[in-house]
Amino acid sequence: MARKKINTEQKKAIFIEAYRQSLCIIQKACELSEVGRTQYYTWLKEDDAFRDAIENIEPIQIEFVENALMKRIGEGSDSSIQFYLKTKGKSSGYATQIDITTGGEKLNQISVIKLIEYKKNEDDDKTEKE
Repeated sequence: MARKKINTEQKKAIFIEAYRQSLCIIQKACELSEVGRTQYYTWLKEDDAFRDAIENIEPIQIEFVENALMKRIGEGSDSSIQFYLKTKGKSSGYATQIDITTGGEKLNQISVIKLIEYKKNEDDDKTEKE
């Protein structure tokens, strides 16, 4: 019996479902749908609707990993607890690094602002002492 010919849009739909089932693992989705990686990347680049469908599935993978992390935290995994606090608990003081990003501004502009603020505070201190 001959195989039924599948058109490109059907093939894309099959891939999208395989991508969802494989929790966004591209290689696994390619194997399940019999679509090559090159074809997948071509569709991703050239087809906005396909790219949107792929991007809309990706939060499923994040939720899966978050659920696994929370399970490990519930089991008392020290490394999972530390990881969570270092990433989600930054505002509560659990960060191991200081964020010194400039928000897109040039560093020399920020340095000038900081110098002006420092000089102003220094002048205020002198006024208070007098």
